[in-house]
Amino acid sequence: WILALAPAARFEDFEPSDTRVQYFWEALNNFTNEDRSRFLRFVTGRSRLPARIYIYPDKLGYETTDALPESSTCSSTLFLPHYASAKVCEEKLRYAAYNCVAIDTDMSPWEE
Repeated sequence: WILALAPAARFEDFEPSDTRVQYFWEALNNFTNEDRSRFLRFVTGRSRLPARIYIYPDKLGYETTDALPESSTCSSTLFLPHYASAKVCEEKLRYAAYNCVAIDTDMSPWEE
């Protein structure tokens, strides 16, 4: 799954050494299949791998453990906060994926 998503993920406005990129991949690597489907739905509105997703730094610009990631499903864009660790990144991405269920362009019901 990670190998399929990696070529479709575009990191915009990140320095090559930015730890957010590393933390993002570590977090997704620990996701279950259900977590991954919900993450994709959170970012793209679809539960299947998209053609492309875009990841931008969030607007805060400083390290946080409180902020949740934001997404724009119209453009398949994730705004990723600067978390202190991969574990915090994983927890926040998972929380957002399971608790934001307003968009579903697959038109398929989810068991809540």
